[in-house]
Amino acid sequence: MRKQFFVKPRMLFRYVILTVILVAAASVISYWIMDHKLTVSPLAENLSRGEITALKRDIREIFIWTVSVLLLLVSLRGILYFHRLIGPIYVLEKIVGILRTGDLRVKLKLRKNDELKDLAENLEKLVETYSAWIREDRRELLKMKENLELIKPRIQDKEYQEILSSLQKLTGRFTIDSES
Repeated sequence: MRKQFFVKPRMLFRYVILTVILVAAASVISYWIMDHKLTVSPLAENLSRGEITALKRDIREIFIWTVSVLLLLVSLRGILYFHRLIGPIYVLEKIVGILRTGDLRVKLKLRKNDELKDLAENLEKLVETYSAWIREDRRELLKMKENLELIKPRIQDKEYQEILSSLQKLTGRFTIDSES
């Protein structure tokens, strides 16, 4: 379980800023279109210049408040969604780092609402499959080692040691749950 909420703050900041810029740009474009339509609307012909200016000011104030609240909500939603998405990526990065060392005893733990659950489950199945293959290989290597012991009297000690060393290296880099 992660101990910090913001695991990749730079990436989060870029994500939220990009989202805010897109929402703000869409809002500004919408406002310009609305302002232009209000100015050229046939309904505006019945209003005085002062009434149109007052109406535009009222609409602008409402629009600014609405967009401000929308930007705040979009930012908060972005942070929460980002947390659900980047959190599992962060965990997967840590797990892959451990797997790179050959330690296959890792367990993936994601929260129930996190994204990328399918990827995590597939990675866990992959690790289980590799662990099973390694166990099988180690059993076969043990049989080979036993057979090597039978022919030991017929080969030189140096040859015996080289073969034994090669057999031990084959899967010795991996650490798995059950060494049996």
